[in-house]
Amino acid sequence: MGSIKLQFKFRFDLINDFSSSPWLFLNSLIFRFLGSKTIHTFCTNSRFNFLSSRLWWWFERARDGVVVTSEWVERKLVRNGFPPKKVQYISFGVETEKFVPESKNLPSPTVVFVGSSLQKGRNFFFTAAEEIPQAEFVWVTNKASRPPKKIEEISGMTNIAEVFKQSKIAVFPYTSLEGIFFEPQTILEAMSSGLALVVADFPILKAVIGERNACFFPPDNLAAFIESVKKLVGNHRRQDQLGSQVRKEALKKYKVNMTVDKILGYYHSVLEK
Repeated sequence: MGSIKLQFKFRFDLINDFSSSPWLFLNSLIFRFLGSKTIHTFCTNSRFNFLSSRLWWWFERARDGVVVTSEWVERKLVRNGFPPKKVQYISFGVETEKFVPESKNLPSPTVVFVGSSLQKGRNFFFTAAEEIPQAEFVWVTNKASRPPKKIEEISGMTNIAEVFKQSKIAVFPYTSLEGIFFEPQTILEAMSSGLALVVADFPILKAVIGERNACFFPPDNLAAFIESVKKLVGNHRRQDQLGSQVRKEALKKYKVNMTVDKILGYYHSVLEK
């Protein structure tokens, strides 16, 4: 209700919402009735049951545009019959001047995992740390916990750029993308930092990273994950190669100023229609 009151007060020309909740959809229809242009940006892979419903299609067609943060999602929507002219792909952006590679002369490779949920693969990371003694393992989490002794825990994510500078490998062992809000910001930051990546082989993740730019393994397969990490830990040349490739990909596609320019350009194009 508060957002509707704001609209009556300020009469926004354009509103971009980031939620798939039915209440927000209803708000957007009201905004349209009051004269605003409306755009929906969604970053999730977890609501396709809802997204494929007739109700969602009706709501989204009533909007002035839909922004997706993955080319894979864009293709999926168009393939399922959504009007191509209403879909705009704009990726997340990363501060490539802040997240930079750093030469590391470490006695052993450092493997970093960011996150706390089981679906992001926390237990996979814990098990890998116990089974791969030739590497150091760092866990960055916003929830204080008690990881296995082999793992160094860093609570809070304010120094994530510094953590990445002291690491060689970042792992993203998602077991599922269902039911979670997916956004690839940490993946982009690891890419910009020039880390070699071990990633669950979901199409949406491969679309972000590039199919030849990481070690992909079958999702929810612990043995395959551990084997992928073990091979990469023992291959310094491969670490450097993959790190260089993802850094180039970040500079080419995900610089934050490029994202801002695309967003502003899209806003102007919607307002001019």
